Amino acid sequence: MKRDPLPAHVLATRLIPNVSPDMAKEFGLTPDQKSLALITADCDDVTYTALDEATKKADCKVVYAKSFYGGAANANTALAGEIIGILAAPNPAEAKAGLEAAVDMIENVCHFVSANDDDSICYYRYATTAPAPYYAMLQEKLALLEESGVVICPQEELEDYILNEKKVPACKQEKPAEVKPVAAQKEYRLTKRVITERDVSEACTAKATCIRIPANSIVTDLAKDFARSRDISLIRE
Repeated sequence: MKRDPLPAHVLATRLIPNVSPDMAKEFGLTPDQKSLALITADCDDVTYTALDEATKKADCKVVYAKSFYGGAANANTALAGEIIGILAAPNPAEAKAGLEAAVDMIENVCHFVSANDDDSICYYRYATTAPAPYYAMLQEKLALLEESGVVICPQEELEDYILNEKKVPACKQEKPAEVKPVAAQKEYRLTKRVITERDVSEACTAKATCIRIPANSIVTDLAKDFARSRDISLIRE
């Protein structure tokens, strides 16, 4: 039914306390990454968010994630795919903590919402856990968007706008924002399959203004948001 949550489900989990040398080589693990946590679920979008959040709850990194489409039998919506994700950590305790955080996000926090009566159309909504400074920065960006004539939809009215139950008000005509000179770019290169917010944060700490990533890399939504908030360009190659 319309506005009903469409929950995702964890299909299986596995903890590998001590990774074999061959497996470590296959996943390109660093010497300090000794343990792995594997998770499969019936919704890839939700799981990418969960994997990203796991890297903030434990000392772990996403070393592999892949979606499977083609009519996955256990996918939670018609447009979703099943997924397998792998976290690497320095020890079993951190791997377990990351795995538990990912499971909690999938089963208790993140979910799609139905936009019609038969649940054939849905949109993604989840409670973010980003820190307060991020929201302060976000408010500054929203103010800039409003100055540029973009209409910001109040959160409590979001579903009504999406479901075409309210008309979007006309944009205000404002003076264009002043164009600032473009500073010289400092490049940072990532070769990972999955790019998380933590990866972009590390690049930001290194004063990068441009991150080059493989053409087939998956960039999580939180990573994209963080890059935008810091004016960091993501370039696929």
